[in-house]
Amino acid sequence: SIVLVIFIIGFIYRGALNFSKNKSIKILTVLWLLLNLVITGFNSIKNFHYINEWGLTHKRIGVYTYLALCVIGLLFTLYKVLNQRSFVFLVRRVSYSFVSFLVVYSLFNWNSTIANYNLDDTHFSEDKIDFRYNLSLGFEAYPAMIEYFNNHPNSRRNIHEELDYKIKNHMNN
Repeated sequence: SIVLVIFIIGFIYRGALNFSKNKSIKILTVLWLLLNLVITGFNSIKNFHYINEWGLTHKRIGVYTYLALCVIGLLFTLYKVLNQRSFVFLVRRVSYSFVSFLVVYSLFNWNSTIANYNLDDTHFSEDKIDFRYNLSLGFEAYPAMIEYFNNHPNSRRNIHEELDYKIKNHMNN
């Protein structure tokens, strides 16, 4: 619905209406945009609590990515409405921002970050850790798992043995 808000306002505030002196429409539009920013904030908090309870995953990082892109879009739409910018300005700025955000996003090794977060003793007890998921993250997650099993030698022997097998298999290839 947030993306729809951006498109609706971008479409409505084009041409003559963009330069209209109708203050009530502009106030309602700004309120609508601000309410969507509040909704985005609540969703961020909910996702934060969900991660603290169940661990970090690619989908939960994806939720933050989507929310960040929505905030960027909403802020540029708000700027467009308040400063009477064109729809082309909105599309161009949002596109540049999205591409820049995704380029920066791609610089991180998310598999390693997820494994390090999920296997940290300060976040989760052993019974809450999804070892299968962390193992499925691939070779980038193995150092964090090795460190965890070195610190907890009696923990989940079957996963530990599977990790050893995957590492040896990876080294032979």
